[in-house]
Amino acid sequence: MLLNDYDEFDLSYDLNKIPNYTLPDPLINSNGKKIKSLDEWNDFRRQELINLFSNHLYGYIPGKLKDLKITYQSINTNFLNSLATKKEIRIHFDKEIFIDLLIITPNNLVKSSPIFLGMNFFGNHSISKDNITQISKRIILETSIDYQRKINMKKYLTKIRFDKNSLLKADLKQDNLGYDGIVHGGERIYNGDNLIGRIQYNTYLKDLDLYEAMTYLPIELYGSKSDLHVAIHQSFANAKIVDFDPKEMIGISSSRWPLKKIIENGYGVATFYYGDIDPDYDDGFQNGIHPLFYKKNQHYPLSHEWGSISAWASGLIYCMDYFKTDKDIDENKVAVFGLSRLGKAALWASVLDKRFALTISGNSGKGGAAIWRRKIGETLYSMNKRIPHWLCKNSNKFNHEEEKLPFDQHTLLSLIAPRPVLIASSATDPLSDPIGEFIGAKNASGVYNFLNVEGLGVTKLPEKNELIDTRIGYYIRKGKHDITEVDWDNFISFANKYL
Repeated sequence: MLLNDYDEFDLSYDLNKIPNYTLPDPLINSNGKKIKSLDEWNDFRRQELINLFSNHLYGYIPGKLKDLKITYQSINTNFLNSLATKKEIRIHFDKEIFIDLLIITPNNLVKSSPIFLGMNFFGNHSISKDNITQISKRIILETSIDYQRKINMKKYLTKIRFDKNSLLKADLKQDNLGYDGIVHGGERIYNGDNLIGRIQYNTYLKDLDLYEAMTYLPIELYGSKSDLHVAIHQSFANAKIVDFDPKEMIGISSSRWPLKKIIENGYGVATFYYGDIDPDYDDGFQNGIHPLFYKKNQHYPLSHEWGSISAWASGLIYCMDYFKTDKDIDENKVAVFGLSRLGKAALWASVLDKRFALTISGNSGKGGAAIWRRKIGETLYSMNKRIPHWLCKNSNKFNHEEEKLPFDQHTLLSLIAPRPVLIASSATDPLSDPIGEFIGAKNASGVYNFLNVEGLGVTKLPEKNELIDTRIGYYIRKGKHDITEVDWDNFISFANKYL
């Protein structure tokens, strides 16, 4: 099995190449008739649009598991110098697939706590340098070659990493997300003279103190480390491949999770590793939640069935089911949020489940808040080429032809109405197209106004770091693709107004 030898990701940052486009009106139904009443929107048009997004972009979630087993792994009532209670909850789907949900709630509240729910990229142990939780089992499995071979995961892609010291000597440039290094590279990997794969994901993140590059390789092609030659610009040519240790990821994303600030403002935090529900690589949908829903003789989702974004969204919805059983959490005051691909999943989850009281999208880009038809930064073609598991197979019909989609991402934001939604952009993030995110927010306002609530309160891009806290909120801060303390100041301010 060789990965496709593609070099063109069809990324564009040339503003002069933005085509002329017209955004479809969410309030005009498939028959071309204007929606005139709230009943028409609530009883017909909204579900019609959800079906269009499901069929053409994210894929339908084929069902929902009920009466799931819940086990309590640990509890600490004296967390953060007795400011908070920390619980670890396991939501079981079957023996191998489960969500390890980390919950931190303030101790000083008389009533149950409003809470921010979001997935994390590197495991629950990554959000604090205090080693507050056990290392995610899924992270361990993803880095265990022996385990993968034992259970014959032929389509599984394993993580390897490169020696820190050799990377520090590399001449790495700033990537298109604003980091020092390369993110989402597409470089060739050779075994001798034979091309065996490509870098699906690599990173060199100085700002997160993660001085390493990671890549995924097809497990059946993984030879001895000494046999592998990685041709990445030349700067990586002599980088040494070393064993990956999940313990080194303890606390690496703590800057994205200012726990003390959140708790002191009266909010709780709930998070889980997004790989718990579905791995973030093209494994043929064999190692996450998907196989639990396959019918007899089915081995892959149908063309209109869920990709990984829908799977991650379903994980957030399962957490909502748990919250109604937890006396420490106010299930009516849950803010769902996410960064990047997890921002896409948060938006989609909120569309599917009205129980989310508030939604926050951080740098979600295309497939999130940004308009497809601009064709700036990431495109549908580039997404489906590089990361084909995110969306459903049907989405490929619109590669290079986003203008034929019967919706655009402003429509997705419209489907959250009248509930509040905050769109967070960053100036140095061309891949996510922050202007496209603003256009998405602005053009969702029509539905909010139709439902008798205020939409986006401005028509022009605000100044950097200026929070627009209308029902559709928006801000663009200085800096790159990330969640920072500035973001959390805005998240909390927005939640204070609407939760």
